[in-house]
Amino acid sequence: MVEGFCFVLDSEGKGHAAFSAFDMSQGSWDDDSLEVYYLSSSNSSVDSSQDHIISNFHLFQNYPNPFNSSTIISYEIVEEANATLKIYDILGREVRKLVNSSQKPGHYKINWDGRNNQGKEVASGIYFYELKAGNYKATRKLVLIK
Repeated sequence: MVEGFCFVLDSEGKGHAAFSAFDMSQGSWDDDSLEVYYLSSSNSSVDSSQDHIISNFHLFQNYPNPFNSSTIISYEIVEEANATLKIYDILGREVRKLVNSSQKPGHYKINWDGRNNQGKEVASGIYFYELKAGNYKATRKLVLIK
């Protein structure tokens, strides 16, 4: 029994990660309380996959974390909204504005290259990224290691 995490590739090569209690030998979920994340190898910043219905705003944990040269930040928007995605340092100062636009419902992936708004590489350390879209606001931590 694997507690808390399962990652499976489907027949189309898309990754499905679920957080819950999953019995690998039985191939069944132990309970109904799970979160499922869909990952794809799409080069697009918007995942137009039809097998995942977006029912809520969501900011996912960046991957990889910690990271060295770049990391991917994913989020979902359930309704058209003005979205902002910003990186902040440990003191709360804005480091980089990655997104500031009206966005349609969908799954978005943004690459952060570890640079600030002036294009300079930032120092190793702990940073925060914040998504604001409509009435939704969420913040997560990321770690840059050089």
